[in-house]
Amino acid sequence: SDWSHNVAAATSAAEDTQAAEVRAEQRFDEAHARAQPLLVQQCEKDRLFPQAGMRASLERIGEGYAKAGAKGRFTGRFYDEPHIFTRRMQDDAIDWFDRWLRK
Repeated sequence: SDWSHNVAAATSAAEDTQAAEVRAEQRFDEAHARAQPLLVQQCEKDRLFPQAGMRASLERIGEGYAKAGAKGRFTGRFYDEPHIFTRRMQDDAIDWFDRWLRK
């Protein structure tokens, strides 16, 4: 019947979505297992991106690095600025580059 076909299709779609989420989580974990140094700079007064999303992303990334045993390789910073890349932010980035990327 159409009803049972629709239920089967919906169940299959839900299973596909769940499998995709598991694969995405595995890729996220694998990326952090490699734990390359990462700097993320965000602006607290940025109106282009929601505060909650910016904070949640830093939290999730930090958790991934901690899980990989590389908490110190992740740096997430907020600046009391609008959507801008200030001289202070540039200086912080250059210092970070010197620490992590200079060979």
